[in-house]
Amino acid sequence: MMDAVLRQLRRWSDVFGTDLYVHYSAAYVWQANQFGHSFIGLFLALVGANLSGKPIATLGVLSALYAVKELLDYAMAVRLSNPLFPANRAQVAADGLVDWSFVTLGAALGALSQAGNPGSASLPVILAAAALLGFFLLVRQPYLRQKRAFDRSGLPYFSRLANYPLERLAGQSGTDPCLSQILLAFLRQAPQAMQQLIITGAPGSGRTSLASAIGGEATAAETRVRYLTGARLLGKSAAPCEPRAAPEQPWSLREADLVIIDELAPLLRDVEGRSQIEPVLARLFGESRADEPSSPLSRPNCDQPDQASRSLAQMRLVWVIDDPLLAELFCTKLRQRFADLRLDMIALGAVGAAGEPAPLHEGQ
Repeated sequence: MMDAVLRQLRRWSDVFGTDLYVHYSAAYVWQANQFGHSFIGLFLALVGANLSGKPIATLGVLSALYAVKELLDYAMAVRLSNPLFPANRAQVAADGLVDWSFVTLGAALGALSQAGNPGSASLPVILAAAALLGFFLLVRQPYLRQKRAFDRSGLPYFSRLANYPLERLAGQSGTDPCLSQILLAFLRQAPQAMQQLIITGAPGSGRTSLASAIGGEATAAETRVRYLTGARLLGKSAAPCEPRAAPEQPWSLREADLVIIDELAPLLRDVEGRSQIEPVLARLFGESRADEPSSPLSRPNCDQPDQASRSLAQMRLVWVIDDPLLAELFCTKLRQRFADLRLDMIALGAVGAAGEPAPLHEGQ
């Protein structure tokens, strides 16, 4: 009984915050955002009702104006989305409807509090407050499920491929279908498929942004994503075992279906600039080939003996390497190690003088 109470209190802590923040919480931000929408409606209704003396008319005007604002936001989101990965119009419309509903309910609470005399207005105010709270409890679960999935991915920020700059995915002549095919094939592949993607490019070319957008796209499709740096990954490979992650913590590597490894290049060369790819691959995947995985990450889970043993070779991987030459060599070494590996590489070009990237791509 006490455990159930503590779990419920932990869920509600997303609403009111905590004394110590250990990572960005998208779940908390979404809920705070909706409280903000409600307060905007409440404040504007109170001000408008006092100025006009007509609270109900004020409510109608505010509701209509905010509906127009959300329609304009919807049109702008659809127009600016990347044609390679168009925005989910139903989701964008649902988000706008939810925002409008919170503003309208907050405005109703403010307008009704100013309607009639204080005694007669108490019941409508109570009903409006109950409707606001009930609507919040109704819509929070599906949204928090998605937000918590993002929180558990460890991604540096949430992005979707629809938001990724089109000029970074297309050449001067327009949309490049090969690049879109690489990304679509990678995202739609079955989680059990042996598939990896290398993203490389010059500083400022958008490597981490693209990797985060891929992770955000996979998270939205209910794929368990884990983002971490190369140094963090090597640290995990040296650990004797990794326990199953707590519900509010990032996925463990064995629980993830897609792993994004950023900042890998510093680990692939020593202080004198010589390649260290083979030692790094040996630490990550073990000394043997993929058909006999012996990665340190494939050791049984000490705390969860019933959990299936997995290795990196059994996951979809995204490698982010800032040195194109190292990325080419890393690609070659991976092919030598895994004969049946599906491996693609995207090389984002440097930003030119005109401020427009000139990306290259290689579908291997």
